[in-house]
Amino acid sequence: MNRNILSIILLTAIGLGNLAALSLEDAKKGAVGTDLALHVQQLKLEESQGNAQVNPLIPDIFLVGSATGTLVPLSDSGSVSGLSVAMGLEVSLSLDSTLGLQQDIKDLSVVSSALALESQRIDVETTLLQDYWTAAGYVFQAPILEQALENAKKQYTAAQERFTDGKITKLSMKQSQYSVQKAQKAVDDAEMGKQQAFEILSQVTGLDVDGSFDVMLEVRSLKSAEELLPYVMKTCGVRTAANAVETAALQEELTKASSMAPVVSFSFSSGNLGYDGSWSSTSGTSSTFFGDTASGTVAVSIPLGGHVAHSTAANSANKAVLDRQIAQTQLDAAKQSSLSSLRSTLYKIESYVRAYALEKDQLDFVTYQRDMVESQYRDGKSTYLDYEDAQMTFEKTQLAILQDQLNYTLSVYSLSALLEVTPEKLYMEIN
Repeated sequence: MNRNILSIILLTAIGLGNLAALSLEDAKKGAVGTDLALHVQQLKLEESQGNAQVNPLIPDIFLVGSATGTLVPLSDSGSVSGLSVAMGLEVSLSLDSTLGLQQDIKDLSVVSSALALESQRIDVETTLLQDYWTAAGYVFQAPILEQALENAKKQYTAAQERFTDGKITKLSMKQSQYSVQKAQKAVDDAEMGKQQAFEILSQVTGLDVDGSFDVMLEVRSLKSAEELLPYVMKTCGVRTAANAVETAALQEELTKASSMAPVVSFSFSSGNLGYDGSWSSTSGTSSTFFGDTASGTVAVSIPLGGHVAHSTAANSANKAVLDRQIAQTQLDAAKQSSLSSLRSTLYKIESYVRAYALEKDQLDFVTYQRDMVESQYRDGKSTYLDYEDAQMTFEKTQLAILQDQLNYTLSVYSLSALLEVTPEKLYMEIN
């Protein structure tokens, strides 16, 4: 195979941007739009926002009504008497010194729900990345496998002619035929895998998949863990743990304040409209209206202590302190875990970079070796097994280059999703 054909195969294998019918961005939007767990988290966020917006300084207002009366069985002189109807408004409000802390905790609950939503979105996108590049990989490797099948068929045709001419044995011709079968199976297996990957991707995104994808990323070294550390400290997991620490600290403060905070309650009722009336068959009706009334009460509750109250307050305070300490420990663990995960991911990505560079360098050699053995085989100076071995080495190197670039692309995109930055911000700067 000449180098021009090889270049065409490799260019096709790494994808062409002009053919990108299902972009990665559109696939992400589709996956986010169809994920039910994400919708549940969105509803929880709205619920938290609604709870936080309830103003504790708005009083409770009730419309109060009542009616009483005595029913006398009707006769020629029967009557209904003692009917009394009243309506009015009742207003009540309870205040204590911890309302500010309670509101702060509600606000942090909103932040917690928002972070849970963000975490779910990152999980959805990370899963989508795996599905997307798996499907893309089948498309990118297809030209390599199809070219291998075409080469095997050509060699089998040539082997048949050489066998007829008595230049090779029947065994060599059969070996060539078996190579065609193996190449065909590789194409068929890849096609089956592609259809399954397309189906999964279509289910995840809710979109049609026609076989065109974004290009893979350029294989380059990334920045060091130390350079990316500021991004690590802002990941969703770390921010969630930090929010839990802040919530626990406020809860501890609220627990202490609640044990000694006085509670002031207001109750006020006004606007009563009353009516008394009676009716009889002999004297008709009589009625009396009475005017508006107003009344109000103020109650103050001050904790004075006691053995039971003191023990309960002490236990609650101790639990709040432990909860804050646990939250702080979890925050430290989240930071350490995130940094460790970053280092491990960067090491894995760098291994793909080194392998990709090595295999790209090897491609020139295995191409030369394959062409030389092919020429020797045509001249009868080497066996078909020698040629097949050189051909398989060439194809495996092509596929290895493709797989390293796919692994690199998936890993970098996954890391960028975790750190919530674009892949460009992860690249090592080139002097």
